[in-house]
Amino acid sequence: MTFVKDNAPDYRPEIDGLRALAVIPVILFHAGFNGFRGGFVGVDVFFVISGYLITTQILHDQKAGKFTIAGFYERRARRILPALFFVMMASLIPAWLWMLPDQVEAFSQSLIAVSAFVSNIYFRNTSGYFGPLAAERPLLHTWSLGVEEQYYVVFPIVVVLCWRLGRKRLAWIVAAVAIVSFSLSEWWSRADPVANFYLAPARAWELLLGCVVAFASFDVPLHRRLEQWQDDALAGLGLTLIIGSVFLCNESMPFPSVYALPPTLGTALVIGFASGTSRVARLLSPKWLVGIGLISYSAYLWHQPLFAFARILTLNQVEKHVMAMLAVLSFPLAFLTWRFVEVPLRRKSVFSRKIVFSAGAVLSLTFVAAGTLGNSWTPGGDRAYSKRINCGLSCECEFGKDFAPVPACITASDPKFVVWGDSYAMHLVPAIVASDPAIALAQATRSVCGPLIDVGPFISAASFYNRSWADECIKFNRSVISYVEEKKSVEVVVLSSPFGQYVGEGGYSLLTPHGVERPSLEFAIERMKATIDALRQVRKRVVLVAPLPRADYNMGDCAERLLLGKPVLGPIDACRFNREAYMERHKEVMSFLEQMEKDDYVKVFRFEGFLCDNERCASTKDGVAIYRDGEHLSYGGAEYLGRSMGLADRLDRMAK
Repeated sequence: MTFVKDNAPDYRPEIDGLRALAVIPVILFHAGFNGFRGGFVGVDVFFVISGYLITTQILHDQKAGKFTIAGFYERRARRILPALFFVMMASLIPAWLWMLPDQVEAFSQSLIAVSAFVSNIYFRNTSGYFGPLAAERPLLHTWSLGVEEQYYVVFPIVVVLCWRLGRKRLAWIVAAVAIVSFSLSEWWSRADPVANFYLAPARAWELLLGCVVAFASFDVPLHRRLEQWQDDALAGLGLTLIIGSVFLCNESMPFPSVYALPPTLGTALVIGFASGTSRVARLLSPKWLVGIGLISYSAYLWHQPLFAFARILTLNQVEKHVMAMLAVLSFPLAFLTWRFVEVPLRRKSVFSRKIVFSAGAVLSLTFVAAGTLGNSWTPGGDRAYSKRINCGLSCECEFGKDFAPVPACITASDPKFVVWGDSYAMHLVPAIVASDPAIALAQATRSVCGPLIDVGPFISAASFYNRSWADECIKFNRSVISYVEEKKSVEVVVLSSPFGQYVGEGGYSLLTPHGVERPSLEFAIERMKATIDALRQVRKRVVLVAPLPRADYNMGDCAERLLLGKPVLGPIDACRFNREAYMERHKEVMSFLEQMEKDDYVKVFRFEGFLCDNERCASTKDGVAIYRDGEHLSYGGAEYLGRSMGLADRLDRMAK
């Protein structure tokens, strides 16, 4: 994002105050303070401001007959690249020293993406925005730079080509494109929420809204067309909409969409009607607030690496006071960067256009080279255990709405075992196969789709796991039942899931053929028993596999850090966690499993006896890292447990 517009015509300090009002909630949101759950709307405020200021500059230059594409990109390079490249460079050393091999690989890929201004596309393809893994990405926040730069590749060219049509016609074209972009955003908010968040076509309307205000204000500023009290009322409404959005929006909302209208329209109202001596302008113009606005770009750049590296070092167990200190630290770092990096490199008398473009190209290529190197050769990678996604026999075993045992998902054409469930069944398959390489097995798995018939878990319309996913889950589970019934060779069905999504963990809702149900212990028991009864009616033996014991941090990362000699800060005891605390956190799941075992209804296989003593559970055994992440087996862990426990034979004997 471009926050500093020192050379913009008719400098308005209240806009810098508005930048400060936007960047502070963004930082506090990323720091994890619950009172600022809508702080991410600050980015939307910046988009509108940027659209307004840059369009105003272009219109002034066009009217004066001095606008050039080369000059436009020179200004963009001077204002974006120095601070961005400085923060990227500062991030290289801690990334190399503190990150795990897979984290270095992802960081290296992001270096390349940022250098090419396509980081929004990269993060769209590799992560969400609101999850814990995203929070550990030091350059995640540069997605907004990608959006802006992609937009400004196109916008000035459109202005030049359409200028002969007249400014008013051009303004109407801009408004029409903004409406199309907003419509796309509203549709994508349901059809593809991640693309909607990251990609420029769905974000362009926010920048174009600022453009519309610039066009409308060019001849006669909007605030001069009304009485003072009307300006105050409209600007006050705008400020209220922005502040209200910070406290009322949250990450469960599809965004951007109609939910983005209050902060963006609020910003447009403030820009349009808060000026001069108006009350809102005075409210936004004290020196300290304007000062924060002036350094807000650098503050935005610094805060995410500080937070991400702190989370990496502590396995996302950073205490609140530490995050508060890091949030504060981002501002002195921002001031130093603004004073000694941003401002000096804007001086044309010192750095010519040729130097700016040449230095930008050289540094971009340098970061691309560093990213390429890091992507292919990571520190300690030869000693690290595999943490790739554990798909079981194959990643092809992530089925859609129908189960059809493709060759990659079976070990024999007439399987004796069927492993049925979600990702917890996926990571179980290598353990079973390792214990008996000759086993005849079929894998029937679909993520976030436990083996309970006629029920599909989903989170929200904005999530990848929405009602459409849940509906396909119901169909998938029915197809598994049909396959098991028809396949006479099948004797044992192994059911595996975390089961928390059915008893109330994780914020899930449950779709059934009769409507939406709330998760509950009683409902989960009823559906699980219905599933087991359906299997027994076709003469299949059944065994239930409990989820692995889990800490409240990523045990896979902890174990790998331990093995590679990487630092682990915070209250982590050699990657061992309290057994009682784990059972208390998942007491509903524990109750579910106990009820399923009641009266010897079904046998439940548990890992606790092998991984835990009376007090603590281990993330490593005999030098092997058991976990891939916070809840799944690593490849090495699956093979180790499978062989050590004789898992296939145990499950066969337990099934009844």
